[in-house]
Amino acid sequence: MGGHGGSHVVMFDMGRHFVRAGASVVFVTRRDREVKSEYEKVGEGCEIFRLKGGPAKEIPYYECGEYIDEIVESAKAVSGLRPTNIDRLVSYNWISGECVRRLYFDSSIPHTHCVLALARVRLAHGESPTKVNAVWRECELKVLTSADQVVTCSRSELSELLSLYPEVDPNRLRCIPLGVDTNVFGIRPLSPDHYLRRTTTRFT
Repeated sequence: MGGHGGSHVVMFDMGRHFVRAGASVVFVTRRDREVKSEYEKVGEGCEIFRLKGGPAKEIPYYECGEYIDEIVESAKAVSGLRPTNIDRLVSYNWISGECVRRLYFDSSIPHTHCVLALARVRLAHGESPTKVNAVWRECELKVLTSADQVVTCSRSELSELLSLYPEVDPNRLRCIPLGVDTNVFGIRPLSPDHYLRRTTTRFT
């Protein structure tokens, strides 16, 4: 069940990996465009469900909490999302994590939640409480304390989670750094000559 912005990139990259490995992958997200269909089959072994919940347009992430009830009810009406059809759950950000938690709370399906942004960390760095609202904070804590595994993509994020969320079982936390394409990115420091040569040849 997907989220916003950069999380879509990570979500679809991981989905492609599983499809290539022979798994059937179902992406679930909120319908944020009128022109997008509610259901789409993408090649073999991949489907997308776009759920109703709020207006069919992009809205700020901090307003999505208002529509969680609608999103969950929309998901309940989709036969392909019933627990009997699913053996793994992966969520990105607190919104999709809370939807997964509500939908499959009584099931034994393993749930891995991937952290996109942490409310308490945002507040600690001066983010406005208007954006990091009470719904975000409440839902996020429920997800972090109920998911079978919580994944961060950096050690600093893992450290912040351990520091600011004492309610979360540290044994459930994992740090899995994002992959790096070494054909495009190189280890610093490199000489300016190397940098120029890399940038002029990498697209040939």
